[in-house]
This record gives sequence, structure tokens and C-alpha cells, in this order.
Amino acid sequence: MPLHFNLYHPDRAGGLGFLSGSAQAFAPVFVSQTMLVAGMIYAHILYSGDRLPSFKMEMAGVLIFAIFALVLPLGFFARQLEQAGRIARREFGTLASRYVDDFHRKWIESGVRAGEPLLGTSDIQSLADLANSFEVVNRIRLFPINKEAIVRLAVMVALPLLPLALTMFPLDEIVRRVFKLAF
Repeated sequence: MPLHFNLYHPDRAGGLGFLSGSAQAFAPVFVSQTMLVAGMIYAHILYSGDRLPSFKMEMAGVLIFAIFALVLPLGFFARQLEQAGRIARREFGTLASRYVDDFHRKWIESGVRAGEPLLGTSDIQSLADLANSFEVVNRIRLFPINKEAIVRLAVMVALPLLPLALTMFPLDEIVRRVFKLAF
């Protein structure tokens, strides 16, 4: 389906940045799956005498699977975002080249005209704005999700595994050490 991307949008995802919230919407499903895995790991620790470090691969696998399962569907936009970004960089690069050429002719080759102050001119601010706008176009992401959303997602999915640490360190010892550090 051809989409119209707003490639100058500050979300650096062509205006699709709102889709990073979709991963958060499905997070409760994967949190419940992680809770199930945490329960199974706890049962093995409690009844089989296993230790938590022996389940590192399982815990990492659950986290990686959940993140990929939540982020991967957003990859369907990657090809279109890449193509649109390439077109936008070419178009914006052409505009930027024309502007910079005109700026160079006006301010460098001709010099400052009498009666026109160099300080405070809007041309220099426009040049800086042009550079900032080009940076937005140049950093368009292939996935319409940002790092903060991925980190938030990883933390949410990993939280059910945190109580398993109590199988390694007793709660009273943790509380005692925290108080010892605090006081």
C-alpha cells in the first residue's frame, strides 16, 4: 500500500512515530508470557534444586523474542521509509545546495553590503535552520519506533523475572544491605 510520509516530521519516522505506542499496547501479552516463564523457572528452582544462573539463556531468549515480536511488525514500513528517505535526501539536498550557493554569493563573494548588518541577519539563522532540517531528513529511521520505547518495552517484559533474584539473595539480606548503605 503506498503511503504518504511526512519526511520533515520531527519524529524521524516520516510521521509514523505514533506507531511506537502500538508495541506498548501488546506488551501486556508478553509480560504475561514472561510471568509464565518466571513461574516455570521458579518451580524448577524450588522443586528440582536448580539455580537461577542456569536459566540465563531461557530468560534472555524470552526477552529477545518478546522485543523482536513487538518490533518486527513495524519493519513492514522499512522499505517504504528507506525509499522515501532517499528521495527526501535528494530533494532536500538540492534545495540546500541552492540555498548555500545563494548564501555564498550574497555573503562571501559580495561581502557585507553597506547598511545591511551581518549580525542578526535572518540569512544566517535560516542557514542553521536548514542544517537542522537536513539532519531530520538524514536521520529517518527504518523502524517507526524509538530507543526509549524499546528500552521501556524491555524493562516491562523483564520485570516479572526480577523476583527470581530472591532465590539467590534472601530479602532480609537485601534490606539489611540497603539500610547499611543508606544509613
